[in-house]
Amino acid sequence: MLAAYRMGSAEDWQAFLQKTGIEETVLFPSSGLGIGLLRDVEYTVSLCRAYNDYVAARYRRVDSRLHPMAIIPMQDPKLGAEELRRAVTDLDLPGAMVPATGLLMGADLGHPWHWPVYEAAAELDCVLGVHGGSNRQLGLDTFMAPGSSQTLHHPVALVTACVSMTYNGVFDRYPNLRVAFLEGGCAWVVLMLDRIERNREQFPGIP
Repeated sequence: MLAAYRMGSAEDWQAFLQKTGIEETVLFPSSGLGIGLLRDVEYTVSLCRAYNDYVAARYRRVDSRLHPMAIIPMQDPKLGAEELRRAVTDLDLPGAMVPATGLLMGADLGHPWHWPVYEAAAELDCVLGVHGGSNRQLGLDTFMAPGSSQTLHHPVALVTACVSMTYNGVFDRYPNLRVAFLEGGCAWVVLMLDRIERNREQFPGIP
């Protein structure tokens, strides 16, 4: 019988891997995914550093099969790139999570404002995970019926982020950049590709 450990602890994950036969796992932040909603840049930088130090010490160094994702301060992309480099090179984390919405300045993820982070990720050959984030800036702020915003805001945020990054040339500028668009299912990809093809047919001048 497996010993009982604090739910979510490294030991709890070790027991789970042993029980299921899974060789490795990537661990994602929960409440930490709301980091993009914070407005105090200095506080956000400190919070990201503290969180990344914690997961590196309490998970990554406990078992090499555990790969916690970092969080970085996208409120200042240059500082975000700096923390990403530290998380990957010093703490041995696989990459960082990036919120698709609710970011400072309201800049979409394809905006050149964010490019220092992408440049660092490409150089480090690490992965960025884009999460649906909050329902802010999506026209869903007034949705009140239970589940109504939840139904839409993850896939809508992801398709917005992906289209923004694609049309703004992020993937052309950084061809080895690895980005995972997460927690919105995959049906939005079909919608996005259909809209891209229709636009190209109707507006040939659009790349």
